[in-house]
Amino acid sequence: MIIKKIHYKSYGKLKNQDICFDKGLNLIYGENEAGKSTIFNSVLNLLYGISPQSRERHPYVNWDTNDLDFSAWFDAEGDSYWINRRLMSSPKAVLTNLSKNFTENSRNDALKVTSGISESLYASVFHFTSDHLSNLEDETWESIQENLIFNYGMDYLRKTSDIVSELEHEINSIWRKDKRGNPLINQKQAEIREIMKKRIELDARYDEISKLNVQVEELTGKMNRAMLQKREIEREYKEIQALIPIKEKIEKILFLKTQLVNFEWHEVIADNAYDLCMMLKKDVIEFDGEILALENEKSQLEKSIIAFTDESQTILKNADSVQYAKGQLAKLEQLEGQLQIFTTELSKKSDLIQYQFQMMFDLPYQVESEEQLAKLNPLEIKTELYKYLEISRRPVPQFNGKKRAIDYLLIVIGIGMMTIALIFSSLMPLGFLGTALLGFALSRYISNRNISGTAHESEPIKSALIALFDPMPLPEYVWQDASLSFISKLEQLLALLFERTQTEVHIKMIKSEVSTIEAELREVLSFVALDQGNNIKLFVHMISLKLEKVMEKAKAQELIEYEINELNKQIKSLTTKRAAKNDRLSELEMNFLNLGQGNLEQGFKNYHDNNELIKRIKVFEEELTFSDKLVKAYEAYESKPLINTMYLEEISKTVSELTHEIQEISIEKNNLEKDISILKESFQMDELESQLLFLQEEVESLMAKRNRLMVMCEVVKFADEKFRRENQPDILQRVSDYMRRITNGKYQEVLISEQGGKFELQFLMGSEIYSISRAFSKGTIHQLFLAFRLAVIDSLNGGDDKLPLVLDEVFINWDHQRLDTTQNIIEEISKERQVILLTCHAHQLKYFEKAHIIKLEETSLKNVN
Repeated sequence: MIIKKIHYKSYGKLKNQDICFDKGLNLIYGENEAGKSTIFNSVLNLLYGISPQSRERHPYVNWDTNDLDFSAWFDAEGDSYWINRRLMSSPKAVLTNLSKNFTENSRNDALKVTSGISESLYASVFHFTSDHLSNLEDETWESIQENLIFNYGMDYLRKTSDIVSELEHEINSIWRKDKRGNPLINQKQAEIREIMKKRIELDARYDEISKLNVQVEELTGKMNRAMLQKREIEREYKEIQALIPIKEKIEKILFLKTQLVNFEWHEVIADNAYDLCMMLKKDVIEFDGEILALENEKSQLEKSIIAFTDESQTILKNADSVQYAKGQLAKLEQLEGQLQIFTTELSKKSDLIQYQFQMMFDLPYQVESEEQLAKLNPLEIKTELYKYLEISRRPVPQFNGKKRAIDYLLIVIGIGMMTIALIFSSLMPLGFLGTALLGFALSRYISNRNISGTAHESEPIKSALIALFDPMPLPEYVWQDASLSFISKLEQLLALLFERTQTEVHIKMIKSEVSTIEAELREVLSFVALDQGNNIKLFVHMISLKLEKVMEKAKAQELIEYEINELNKQIKSLTTKRAAKNDRLSELEMNFLNLGQGNLEQGFKNYHDNNELIKRIKVFEEELTFSDKLVKAYEAYESKPLINTMYLEEISKTVSELTHEIQEISIEKNNLEKDISILKESFQMDELESQLLFLQEEVESLMAKRNRLMVMCEVVKFADEKFRRENQPDILQRVSDYMRRITNGKYQEVLISEQGGKFELQFLMGSEIYSISRAFSKGTIHQLFLAFRLAVIDSLNGGDDKLPLVLDEVFINWDHQRLDTTQNIIEEISKERQVILLTCHAHQLKYFEKAHIIKLEETSLKNVN
């Protein structure tokens, strides 16, 4: 069995909350008061039904709604199911097989998958908390061992030895071979023998009683015949008495039917025809009123229509042109804004050019100088000026002929050595030496050579630069400024001139575009009189305002026309409906005219009178339906004229006579029975017979009970011995395996030792055996109890539909090492059986990382997948 989801509509503190489970291992984590105990208890209620079955006693009835209601989806027996359990005045359940689409209702039944495992067994072995483990510590070791060894966690069952002892005690109290203790069967048999002796003595006195019994039987036969005749007459009396009201009602129905007027026309008229006529008349009158009101409203709307002027019609006709002009006006205003920005920028650049020119040449700005400045190339000027500064700063050259001769000689020697090495390969090292000598001589020659040119060669460069700027004089600092700041200023001035030129081009383009738009606006608005001197922008604004007003007026007129059309549709619809109602009314009134033979009011009166008669007839007919058997009896009665009160009086007289006769016979019979009773009382034969019969039945009952108890005792002994012999070793083997794994092999095996008829649990540790009654830790004892329960689960519930294992705070006394090994066991179990763990300890989350984690909060629930 796999629980997939539980929905808590109202269960304890949980309201409208969902918990989704995985088919394997599930870990529910939450702080105290988060709802873990509520979920833990709900699983048991889900499987076995709600307990206790009273809202006043159940601890998880919701305080706000005063009910308990939850649903679950689960898989079992190869199908999917949905179940709803709720506790109102009494528990109820609805189970739906989702795979087969079949639903069945029940009160509080357990699920079929739990068959073979009782609720108390499940709660003790499959569904437990740490409290269940701790409670065992309060008991004696003998009772704990007895529970673990023989009851397998089923502590609600009694010990087999106690049952056998009680059975043997009860058997001995009923019967014993040696008859010691005076058992019950011996006592009863002695009483039977005494009664049999008395009975033989009294048999002779029965002859007189037999004669009197014959007379009693004759009187009894006579009285029975009289009573039979009386019953027949009384039956006939009751039958006629019951048929008289039926006869009277049938006769009343026949009489009322003769009072109906023109009933053949009345049957044609429907039951609700009169009410329908009245309703149709009312509807026709209401339609007339509604049509008149709509006509008045239509007239008022038609009066509110106002005609357009020629100018307004022209503007409305050219609405698209006006809207286009309005859009172009926005574009025109945008261009004018740009024109103003560029004009301001042009003025600023012109002022900056004049200031920069005056600072560079110390002259007033002249427009004619712009052509000269435009021809200048700053890069070329910068190059020439740089050349001038380099030449003017060179030292005067000095010649050294001796050093030059030595350089030439070294060059010749190096070339000669390289040539010899090329001719004679054996002298290759000499070539390397010659190469090094040649390199040294060339570097020396280059460093000592004279640079060509003199300071007098810079004057032509200076004259050329002055000529480029003529008539603008160059400042004197230009010829000594190594940073060439003048060239930088010149570049800035030329850049300002270029930017001003570009700004002027933009201004021209914008002005051209403005003129084009204005011309286009005049052309677009040519449908109205427009002088060239008029302000086009103001005119566009005015015509746009007129268009808005005309469009508002046109929209209002359009709305009025729409309302008039709607009113016409409503008037037409109401007129059609009124005609249909009137036609239907005429059709119905024709039937009433026929009923009144041409008089409509008389027809209505006849209709009402007939209805009253029909109602009375139906009342009698309905009363007859409740006496359907009596009606059939009346129809089948052959002598209907006898059904009257006079005939009843005759029958009653005959019954009285028979009653008197029966009373006289009864008195005579009673007198004879009294005589017989007096004779029997004298020797108490009936009492002896009764005592004898009672004692014989008691003996038979005691013998049967003895036989059952003896068979039961033997069966219990045999079953207990067989179960211990065949199953107990397997249980202990499983327990040993679980304990060995939980404790990492410390406790190798769990054993049973029997001494003096008593059994004791023992641990095998290494090669030593220790009694479990020694002072082992609480955690070790809890681990043993958990191992026994897991072993019992393996033995009791190993089929296909395994019940879920639910553990609430079971591992609180586990250390980290044993919790780690126990986690492996729980995960293995979860592969074949759904396991649900509940805890408030956060450290357990890291041990069960593979589990489906469900975190609870105090006020709400949310799933963490």
